[in-house]
Amino acid sequence: LPRGGDEAWVAAGADARVVFPITRRLFGVAVGGVRVSLRRPQLVFEGVGEAFTVPLLSGEGSLGLGWQW
Repeated sequence: LPRGGDEAWVAAGADARVVFPITRRLFGVAVGGVRVSLRRPQLVFEGVGEAFTVPLLSGEGSLGLGWQW
């Protein structure tokens, strides 16, 4: 049975966004960010031990399209 997997994950970070025109109304968007965990919960299974710990440093990114009318 899992236990300790319902703890809050608290992190601080920064994001950057780049918007670039493709046509007069269509534009592309690139977003990236980095996070530092302030609290690192663990998922622990009885009899097995630690199954997962939130990493200290993490990141995310995305690419998208936007339409302005």
